[in-house]
Amino acid sequence: MKQLPLIVLMVLLLVPMLLIGGYLLVYLVMGAFAEGNAEAGRKIALDPDQGDCVICHQVRAGDPEQQGNIGPPLMGVADRLSDADLFDRIKDSRHFNPETMMPPYGSTQDLYRVADEFKGKPILTDEEINHVVAWLETLEAE
Repeated sequence: MKQLPLIVLMVLLLVPMLLIGGYLLVYLVMGAFAEGNAEAGRKIALDPDQGDCVICHQVRAGDPEQQGNIGPPLMGVADRLSDADLFDRIKDSRHFNPETMMPPYGSTQDLYRVADEFKGKPILTDEEINHVVAWLETLEAE
């Protein structure tokens, strides 16, 4: 039987371990394993001083006349996107679309004209984003 070179064996063994470990690290860093509180998420999402999701999105909460239509409706969004995708899109949607109008709620990178009191501070913490994701999971499709 012909022996494989040591480097090939190392690659065959290490690459899957690195991929699995890398995905696990991404999920841990993103906070995807954290439990969110749907009621806290609803309050954040509807609060004009925090998430204010309804300024751009339609939901079945609050005054429909005060809701926007720039972004897609949020009803059933958890049927279309995983929790990790929702988290990442809320944290910084520019990773999916560099031209997005959605604010990077969890990032402070590459922002301009930020008031001194808000520099270096994200709009929402990872914990708050997890709460919003938990709330989005409760929004059923029409």
